[in-house]
Amino acid sequence: MGDRAAHHYEVLLDLQGERAALVDAVGRALGHETPPSERLETQDQPASDVPLQPAERPTFTTLNDLLEAVDTRIEKNAYQDAKLLLIRHRLTFEDGPALEAIDRKLQAIEDLQKAYEEERLIREAYVKETLQGAKRLMEAEQFEDAVERLDKMEGDAAFEAESSALRAQAVENIINRERNRAARLFLEAKKTSNTQKKEKLLTQSYDILKALNEKYPSSSLNEKVLSHIAIVKSELDKIQKENP
Repeated sequence: MGDRAAHHYEVLLDLQGERAALVDAVGRALGHETPPSERLETQDQPASDVPLQPAERPTFTTLNDLLEAVDTRIEKNAYQDAKLLLIRHRLTFEDGPALEAIDRKLQAIEDLQKAYEEERLIREAYVKETLQGAKRLMEAEQFEDAVERLDKMEGDAAFEAESSALRAQAVENIINRERNRAARLFLEAKKTSNTQKKEKLLTQSYDILKALNEKYPSSSLNEKVLSHIAIVKSELDKIQKENP
């Protein structure tokens, strides 16, 4: 089968999930026997790239069906499984053009897998830097900026737990800070005897709390915000009743 077949045999050996039956089959096709003591054991692999077990592996008799099945695996980023499928069928296809098409597809998968891994590493580095940047912003009490930065990470499943926890913490800091500001205005309003000034201060307090409720409705502190809104609104209603 030549150097190319030998290369594919080495690729098979590098794919940790391939069981001994497939390795033996490839070995026999190349004129080698794999001693039982040297047969590969199944290793844990990412869920998206776990090779099918021998009984589950489909066999295709036409090149188009094979390539279609390979493309389905590529769409799921299951590159190892796609390569296994091609290499296994390369041992059964005898047509020259078909073998060339399989080899081109194998090379294309290698290129796609390399690009995918490079993109993944770049994305991970970006996400980690984003998390670190958000932490630095929180230490500087720039909570709104931290929330904005963390919102850019939405949908990153690998870091969702950490980014969500950081965002929740930043939002709580914002709410507590603004609640304190609203409370100071409310207390100042309670102390003044000037009706216009009282109404102005209460309105400012109400607006602050209302903005928090609208911007962060899912916060764990939102019930407290709503409670404070009700208190301030009650005071405003009293003024309006007393001064129609």
